[in-house]
Amino acid sequence: MSAGILAQLKALSKLDQKDFLAEYVKGEFKQALYIDPLDPISINVSIFDLGLNSLGAVTLKQRFETALACKIDTTDFFANPTIGHFIENLSDRLFGIESLTNTQKQDTSMHNMVNDMLRTLYGTDTTSQG
Repeated sequence: MSAGILAQLKALSKLDQKDFLAEYVKGEFKQALYIDPLDPISINVSIFDLGLNSLGAVTLKQRFETALACKIDTTDFFANPTIGHFIENLSDRLFGIESLTNTQKQDTSMHNMVNDMLRTLYGTDTTSQG
């Protein structure tokens, strides 16, 4: 199964990778927490409120490490207290800068636009100023 998940992720476009990863992670959390696979699960609820304990964290750690071929520490579950946070963390590890959220991309785009306007208005390079 591990080669299957990784192969499926790599076969997807950059836009689809994060959605696929999110669905995969939610499915693994549902299985570890004995939640019906057909029941919806919010990525914004605390994973500890859903019932994750230390044994579940170890089980999920092993599953994710095997399936995604990346190192995960059980403290990652405490540092990323919702499934959404955990997905972002994994996405950053697996995809790097490509995993920026739409809000982050908009913020970066806005920042670049403001810098361009300032350069046009004042004829200076604002990006090199400390």
